[in-house]
Amino acid sequence: MIYFYFVSPGVVCHETGHALGCIITGAKIIEFVPFRPQRETLGYVAYRWTWGHPIWWNIAAVIISTGPIWFGSIVICGFTMLFPNNNIIIVLQDYFYQSSRFVGLDYYLCIFIASLKMLKSLFYVWRWTSPWLFIYIYGMFCVASEMQLSDIDIKGMWKGIVFIVIFFMLVNLIPFANNLIDYTISSMKPFLFIVQTILSLALLLDFFFLACLYILKIIFGRKNHAR
Repeated sequence: MIYFYFVSPGVVCHETGHALGCIITGAKIIEFVPFRPQRETLGYVAYRWTWGHPIWWNIAAVIISTGPIWFGSIVICGFTMLFPNNNIIIVLQDYFYQSSRFVGLDYYLCIFIASLKMLKSLFYVWRWTSPWLFIYIYGMFCVASEMQLSDIDIKGMWKGIVFIVIFFMLVNLIPFANNLIDYTISSMKPFLFIVQTILSLALLLDFFFLACLYILKIIFGRKNHAR
């Protein structure tokens, strides 16, 4: 329970993502509980459909179910861009213009290297004496650690994914559609690279804190066993 209250801002962000998904798709929110830790859930959003075709309901369910992922990504990126002393973004300038040339494994390797440089710059810019450093890391950890989807989220989105896959398969049959898609992806690649690098940085911080929590769990577990 201590851990749940510690990451409560991330839980609120998670449920807000579901709620925003409801607003975007036109679903009526019946009940919005951003944080109330119980045995099976830490929060929830109850909604129902008041209009539209069942096919749209399935597609919209994907948007609602994945709300914690896309909204959490927006929060993390916005938090990084707008946070005081955000000089850590400077290390991405060279990669921004070069990222369109990276493909395959080189692209993901470049993301990893850039995220490590951001991590190094993060501690270099703010040092350990600045409270902003700890606030930033705490916020990143809370949001990133609660971006995962629950079993209910996954079950609610699988039908909609089928319709989305069929849609893109049909789009590929349209003449010149592939060229348009490739051009769009190529144009967005530098921006996607920055988003993916920032999320990679959040993932690195996540792994570090979860490793610390695991070590603490082992230590306290041994103490309780010894008693």
